[in-house]
Amino acid sequence: MSGADDIREYAYEHFIKPSRARGLSVVAIASRDVHNGLEFDSKFPNVCQALSGEKFYSKYGLSILETLGPNPSSTTVFVYKM
Repeated sequence: MSGADDIREYAYEHFIKPSRARGLSVVAIASRDVHNGLEFDSKFPNVCQALSGEKFYSKYGLSILETLGPNPSSTTVFVYKM
């Protein structure tokens, strides 16, 4: 699995899947949470690119509602409709 695939899978398992299980229709994912969860060191651009790409949306049936904060950054937050 590539680094981007690892990022997408982590975001799905830790944010998308649990949010769907709770019946939510919107989820926000902070790049910092994914970055820290994967124990990366200075890979915020990689995290932001993986979370903002069409591959992520189509694989997990998402549409992006908005991106908050500077991108790429530790403070970037992606808001998705599920």
